[in-house]
Amino acid sequence: MNTLNDLLQEKKRKKSKKRKKAGTESGKESSLRDWFGRKGAKGKKKGWVDCNAPDGKGGYKSCGRGSGEKRKKYPACRPTPGACKERGKGKSWGRKAKKRKNEEISMELEQIILEELEAVLDEKKKRKKKKKKKKKAKRDACYHKVKSRYKVWPSAYASGALVKCRKVGAKNWGNSKKEHLEIIIEDELAQVLAERKQKRGGKKCWDGYVRNYKVPKGAPGSCKKKGKKRIKEEEEKPDLKSKVIKALRDEGGAAGMDALIKHTEASKEEIDKVVDSADNIKVHEDGDIILMDSLEEQLIHEEIENFLEESLYYGLIDEEEELNEAKKKKKKACKPSKGKKFARRVKGRCVSYGQAGKAKGGGARIKPGTSKGNAYCARSYGDMKSHGKDCSGKDRGTPLCLSRQKWKCSGKYSRKGKK
Repeated sequence: MNTLNDLLQEKKRKKSKKRKKAGTESGKESSLRDWFGRKGAKGKKKGWVDCNAPDGKGGYKSCGRGSGEKRKKYPACRPTPGACKERGKGKSWGRKAKKRKNEEISMELEQIILEELEAVLDEKKKRKKKKKKKKKAKRDACYHKVKSRYKVWPSAYASGALVKCRKVGAKNWGNSKKEHLEIIIEDELAQVLAERKQKRGGKKCWDGYVRNYKVPKGAPGSCKKKGKKRIKEEEEKPDLKSKVIKALRDEGGAAGMDALIKHTEASKEEIDKVVDSADNIKVHEDGDIILMDSLEEQLIHEEIENFLEESLYYGLIDEEEELNEAKKKKKKACKPSKGKKFARRVKGRCVSYGQAGKAKGGGARIKPGTSKGNAYCARSYGDMKSHGKDCSGKDRGTPLCLSRQKWKCSGKYSRKGKK
């Protein structure tokens, strides 16, 4: 048994000796010189050479130095003398693999960048195509028909006519004599307005831009952006006209001189100058100052109506045609809903407002110029402020604003006999 165990142990030792590699031995048994001796070219012992130490015979000295031996340069050890020639005497050892890796990485990055650029360019091309399609789609039969009728293009009247045409259809629009006359009048008005603008000095600058007097009017660069300093000053110090308009809107569209002086902190003379110069501010017979929005549009509409009446009188338009169009436009009167006293048509729909029934002592509920009226006006003024409503502008057709009109409210007070 002992002999078998001894044989097995010897075999294990032989196998372990074969498997051992350089540097696996402990520091006591082997040294760095032994490690260099084990490596090297096939068929050579101690094949590692110092590329920085030529032996004078076309070769190189061994990598390990002898005792007391001195060399001029630092050692650059390589496994074979051929490696010294290939690698440039140890200076570029192992750089080829790094170069390959770097080249691969750079190639990958270039591919990624190219792919991203292609994707971005494709998106831009698609957007351009979509824009072109949209532009082409807009130029329909109505566009060409309206453009041929109006001399001034583009204009507000022409764009309004274009909307009407698209609602009715190109075949049905502009066929009647009345429509034809309307087009002529609107076109003439547009020409007059354009001439007025030219006399005033051309187009005004856009919001956030100021006139640049170094460049001629209408030329590119005639308007420049407002500076930060100027914008800040304008925000901090608004002009008196804007203050007056804001005060009138806060007071419900009309106010007395005392109320405006309180709001604006300006003198009576300054406010009078603003009222005289402004087109959308007028003075009532009672002395109240009223804000008149879209005054020019109302006047133009009146002019068109007068012209149409005259043309009907002189036989330019058939009476039957006028009656037919009037019938089309005529709608049923609005009926107030349950619990409401009044109803009015606003923007094509009926709006009900005002509490139905009578007062406790008899008579109408709404009595302007009374303490009850003042209480309602003060309460509704608070509601108007809290909800951010503008009864002189966009919200004038709401039930709250219509009720304030019935109570003849001016700010927080109800006025007797005011129209």
